[in-house]
Amino acid sequence: MVDDNLATKQDLKELEARITHEMKQMESRITIRLGGMIVAAVVVLAVLMKIL
Repeated sequence: MVDDNLATKQDLKELEARITHEMKQMESRITIRLGGMIVAAVVVLAVLMKIL
């Protein structure tokens, strides 16, 4: 009897590879978003310093 719910070693390796790939993509998006927020904060500070 072979159950369809059983995972093979190959299935686990593919899952690990997919999760690792998704984590790297998420890391890139977070880095870009953080960089954008830092740039925006610097611009806001520069504008406030110019006004005051």
